[in-house]
Amino acid sequence: MDWCSSVFFVRLLRQAILFMTPEDYARLATDSGDPEKVRKVKDFLVSASARDIQKFIHSMNIHAASAVLQMARTSLEIRLAEDSEKTALRLEKHTKHLLLITYILAVLTIGLLVLTYVLVKHDDHSSYGHANATTVTVGATIASTGTNSPELATSAAETGAKEPG
Repeated sequence: MDWCSSVFFVRLLRQAILFMTPEDYARLATDSGDPEKVRKVKDFLVSASARDIQKFIHSMNIHAASAVLQMARTSLEIRLAEDSEKTALRLEKHTKHLLLITYILAVLTIGLLVLTYVLVKHDDHSSYGHANATTVTVGATIASTGTNSPELATSAAETGAKEPG
């Protein structure tokens, strides 16, 4: 078997299993006298991707079949519109997801603000507790010395005196 016959066999096999390239369909469209060939080209244009339709248009002889070329351009525009719609729907889905995450983040931020406010208020009360502890300590110092002098109480409060011991 020589090289020419093997190339012919590969072409026949490719057509038999409907594995034709866009360039093959462009050649088929140029010879569009047969209604079966026209149907195959139309089926290709309906099911092909935008990139394949573009390859088909670029591979086609413009002067040979202007009706098929116009059909290919229309098919390409439809395919691009469908792809744009799919992309827009996906973008809308992700935008809704992002909005949900933003609302959750806002709620968590408000929760952190409330928690911070509560902790700050708790710290303020704790500092009052330290002042009360100083007063108790001053009272214990006065009681341990046995004097009731106001000067001792004042000096103990100013210095923050602690219980002896």
